Amino acid sequence: MNDPSGVEIDIASSTVDVNNISSVKLSRASISRANNKLGQTLPELCPDKLKDLSSFIKVETLSRSNLFLEDYYFSYDKSYLIESDCNIYINSKRFNFDMIYVAPGVKVNFILKNKDITFSIGSHSMLFNDGIITVSGGSETMTIYEGAEFLNNGSLTVSTLNFKGNGTIEPNAHLYKYSYIKCKVLSLDSGYITMDTGSYINCDVLTRTQGQDGVISIASIDKESPVNIDGYDYAALIVVNDKITNSSGIYVSGNSENSKLLIQCKEGARDGLDKNPDSQFVEFFDDASELIYINATSTNPGFGYKQTKLGTVTYCMEDQYPAMGDFDLNDVVVKISPTLLLKSDNSSAKVNISCKIVAVGATKVIAGYISINNAETLLFGNAHKEMGVNNGVFVNTEKGTKKVAPVTIEKNGIACNVNFNFDDLKFFIRVDNHDIYAADQGGINASSQIIGGVRIPDENFKYSIERKKITETYNENGFKISDWISSKATKSKDWYKHPSAGNYFDEEL
Repeated sequence: MNDPSGVEIDIASSTVDVNNISSVKLSRASISRANNKLGQTLPELCPDKLKDLSSFIKVETLSRSNLFLEDYYFSYDKSYLIESDCNIYINSKRFNFDMIYVAPGVKVNFILKNKDITFSIGSHSMLFNDGIITVSGGSETMTIYEGAEFLNNGSLTVSTLNFKGNGTIEPNAHLYKYSYIKCKVLSLDSGYITMDTGSYINCDVLTRTQGQDGVISIASIDKESPVNIDGYDYAALIVVNDKITNSSGIYVSGNSENSKLLIQCKEGARDGLDKNPDSQFVEFFDDASELIYINATSTNPGFGYKQTKLGTVTYCMEDQYPAMGDFDLNDVVVKISPTLLLKSDNSSAKVNISCKIVAVGATKVIAGYISINNAETLLFGNAHKEMGVNNGVFVNTEKGTKKVAPVTIEKNGIACNVNFNFDDLKFFIRVDNHDIYAADQGGINASSQIIGGVRIPDENFKYSIERKKITETYNENGFKISDWISSKATKSKDWYKHPSAGNYFDEEL
């Protein structure tokens, strides 16, 4: 860069006085993407013209400096590189035949000088964003015109984002994996947006105010990406916080059966877009937070909850504790399977609990609870009733009798710690207003060899048949449950893997 006196200044290392910007000249960039660590995230995706930046004009100031660019600085058929954080004041109404590249991690605030100015990408121009762009001031509007391209591999925040075509040549946007757009109004007036796996738009209003049809095209799901929850087929997400309007000209397309757009928008605010018979590539939900998971990055706030199935534990309980009772520990047998839902930014978590009642070998009324973070949640009030039998009837504890299919109860959205595991969960039963816990969670009297139940990290655990003491069912030399009890659950920890033949329930349910 040359100062007003003609002396060349290296703006990468010198303070630049930009009060007299009309005398400042921009010099050619002497770097390329490869040797400046630019574009590491998508060298195979970027246009050929962006793979070598040596011919680009470098637009750079010291961190958070202000740069006033008059109309002629963004001129016909030029390419500009922005690789330092800066505020750029915009006077021109439209950039035509230009190309602007914002380097990875760079924060650029395009400030519009007055209310009549929009940040406009004009005909045959391209804005490639690898960084973090904000548009503010003036009309707070960004417009992409016919023949222009917006390639987003970072984030864009703007109040109004317009796509305006002329019916023949359309403006285009390509939202790469994990890219993010935040706006109040997204207007597709003859625009074409391609959304890759994990791309995310958050807007208040989705609309088409005039012009030709607006199209949102969904690319095929990248199965190697961690963005999607197993079992779901959504590739990208649009959150509409307020409403969809003029939807008759908005279409969603895809190029494969698993290319689906997920739109979170309240029912009644969708303006019929959810009823369009041609929209087989889009699905609508009031709340999509458990349907897609987008990982938070430096440019994307992320969305939803990452779901992790933690496995299954089996609880076998004795309703007479602290008395011994028949000590078969089958008064209620349940399998607890938690699924952890971790918010995309790791700020909070919740857990879904699946409780399967397998057997009831009690005469008393048994209620089942879980405790997480010292907060109780009722799973069932009467185990017999849940299994569809009268109180006192034995269910799936006697061989040769009628079997009853297990019953599953779901309790979802229970608050928990972000590092939740099985040790943070306690299942207990309530009998005659008395709470009974498994041995390793408080229900143990080692001196008298009596426990309230067992918690087993095995969903196929073999529980005792009716009136067969647990100490008889698990009494193999070296693996006796009695040794485990007397040691306060510190020895013979593998006892549950060695049942005695004939003493456990083994009939198929």
